[in-house]
Amino acid sequence: MARCASSPTATNWRCAMADRPGRHLRLEAGERGVSDVVGFVLVFGLIIGTVGAVYTTGLSGLQDARDAERLSNAEVAFDVLDSNADDVLHRGAPARATEIKLSDARIGPGDPVTVNVSAGPNASVSREITPIVYSADDTDIVYVQGAVIRSQRSGGVMLRPSGIRTGERALFPIVDTYFPVGTTVGGQTRALVRFRVPTPSDRAVRTLTTATNDTVTVTVQTSRTDPWRRHLDAYDNTTCDGDAANDTVTCEFSGVETAVVPVTTVHVRVA
Repeated sequence: MARCASSPTATNWRCAMADRPGRHLRLEAGERGVSDVVGFVLVFGLIIGTVGAVYTTGLSGLQDARDAERLSNAEVAFDVLDSNADDVLHRGAPARATEIKLSDARIGPGDPVTVNVSAGPNASVSREITPIVYSADDTDIVYVQGAVIRSQRSGGVMLRPSGIRTGERALFPIVDTYFPVGTTVGGQTRALVRFRVPTPSDRAVRTLTTATNDTVTVTVQTSRTDPWRRHLDAYDNTTCDGDAANDTVTCEFSGVETAVVPVTTVHVRVA
């Protein structure tokens, strides 16, 4: 202010204009406008970021829940399939059908599995069987040799066991699932899996008498060795050796005098 008072008359009008209250009000209003815009941009960006994070997390959570539900439904369906297979194998039913939801999954024949039951050099039964495989992402649900297995990259677990019974007179059934038409079904809502035993000749029973060491050897050649080894090794008087490199599990059942081996060929169709 003092400088303005001592300035020449020609410049006094600038000082007077600078001291006018209206000019300060206009500057303050402009600064508030810029501040409001910056604040709006920051808040809007925060909202968009939060919504995006919630949206992404929510979608991931929904997808995980959907995958878990699909897997749970498949396991329940294979429980029903296993029960229907028992009707055909053990209860005299000529045929059974099981409906399975697919969504983005597929179902059909899997890689062959070889099962061998031996009571000595000249007393053995062997079959190459074709499992039924439901595949979704990195998970397989498998019906094979009368058992149901869930297989994932991290490993596998047997959900329903095979029909082996141990003792002096032991039972080692072989379920020879066979696909006359090797069709894999996918890209549709549902699939129908049919079991059928065509003729009495598709049922046979072998009785094996063990040698002096009373031992029966069961060998399963499969890519899913872990669940089979754990399952077979859980029986009493059993010693198992798994060879993952050759996809083979070999188990010796001791204390067996006679091994009864029912072999049933079941025709499977998927549509």
